[in-house]
Amino acid sequence: MRLGLHQIAWVVVATLAAGPLLAQEEREFSGHRLEMHHSFPAWGDSLTLVVDGLSSADPATITLAEAVKAPPSLVAYLEQQSLASWSADGALVSWWRPDGGGQISLSVPLVHSEDAGKEIYLQVSALDGRVSDVVHLHVVPPILVVPTSEGLMRIDLRNGDIVNPPLDDETRLLGLGTSSTGTRTYALREKGRLESYETSQFGNAAPAIRQLDFNCTELAGAVGAGPAFALSHTESRETPHRGKVIFLQGVEEVLALESMGQAVTGRRWAVTPDGLTAFVAEDHQLVRVLHLASRAAVGLFTVGQIGDSEIADMVLDDGQLYVVTRSAGGRPGSLTVVGVETGEIKVTGLEIDPVRLVALGEQQTLIVPFAEVSATGDVLESTNRLQWAQDGVVGRAIIATGAILDATHADGGVVVLQDVDGVRRVDWVDGQGAIESLAGSLPRVSRLASAGLETVILLGDPEGNLWALDVDQGTVKKIEVGVVDTLGSVHSLP
Repeated sequence: MRLGLHQIAWVVVATLAAGPLLAQEEREFSGHRLEMHHSFPAWGDSLTLVVDGLSSADPATITLAEAVKAPPSLVAYLEQQSLASWSADGALVSWWRPDGGGQISLSVPLVHSEDAGKEIYLQVSALDGRVSDVVHLHVVPPILVVPTSEGLMRIDLRNGDIVNPPLDDETRLLGLGTSSTGTRTYALREKGRLESYETSQFGNAAPAIRQLDFNCTELAGAVGAGPAFALSHTESRETPHRGKVIFLQGVEEVLALESMGQAVTGRRWAVTPDGLTAFVAEDHQLVRVLHLASRAAVGLFTVGQIGDSEIADMVLDDGQLYVVTRSAGGRPGSLTVVGVETGEIKVTGLEIDPVRLVALGEQQTLIVPFAEVSATGDVLESTNRLQWAQDGVVGRAIIATGAILDATHADGGVVVLQDVDGVRRVDWVDGQGAIESLAGSLPRVSRLASAGLETVILLGDPEGNLWALDVDQGTVKKIEVGVVDTLGSVHSLP
């Protein structure tokens, strides 16, 4: 079905305001000034750089200052360019010829094992003496933060290694975020405490503190655009569970929403990659649409079908918003797919009680079923069915051997955690639904975490241990941290 005119206003606003997906340094644009745009510097992705304002007839130089601190992948890429040279102060200078539009474009995969955590300082110079501002970037690796008896331990999701030092856990962590350059990291703590760190000093230096609403619960924003807002919902007789959006960029401003008292097992929000549009779950299966540039609520629509009772999770993938809703009494729920550009809504009933979505890329989305496990690791409630959607269409359920406890994406496929006759094991599921055993006789874990790479973290061990699964080798190793808080929330970067 399609939305009515009053419902598609948010689509019109988002489309008119749509801009480039690359972040732009904050300075006034002019055709006579050199501007450098960049993508988010995440390890494992390609760093894209675009220079504007050059003459198509004259070459220009790109200078990588302090190249010893730079990621090896970028250094090797720039060294391969013609007439590349090193200066006495350790800078790498390469020559480039702009295209017919006066632009230089380059894309560098940041996949070297030592690229993570490196600093990038880039500047462009034209033959006429004009120079761009220095662009400072920090390559951000995928990190999982886990509460333990030794503090908040950071785990590298590429390999399961510990990243020292641990973060303090005096105040409970509610959310993490990173600036568009990767150079600053933000941590939202309970009671509205927003901390800001230089990423290179995260955990080593005292943060800058910003006090937000006492009841803030979540930090929201698009990867590569920085934290855009915090969510707060309070309880009172006049406005029970009334929700608020606290905009963080620029002057702080508050936007009141409707009730947000129902628990959401997954994510309550999603932000488009360009950082312009946000979707926020409210009670009664309502999704509020926010235009972040104007800080206004511009739309509202209902998800799910008759009989559903609450929103469980939402995720954006390839221009579509996926929302799963749960039904009362653990009955099968539904998946709602919303076209961000078209406003088209499609609702499909499921065969499972859904609690979480995992975007697999190429418009494939995994739908993870509900499972309940006791503090001792006993399975109290579960299903043996797993579903996913392709191009917004829900496929047939995959039938597993045992009780499915969790699932996540890893190394181009899906890893499924099962309990078979009281024994934990993990299986691999490919894009065709074929199942292959990876590892068995595991500790009584109940949750999985990954960044889509070769390593999957196994959580929820009643003994308080943390484990890392190597998907390629099918082996499991213990991560030597303190006793893990099995009931605590884990958070990831970026």
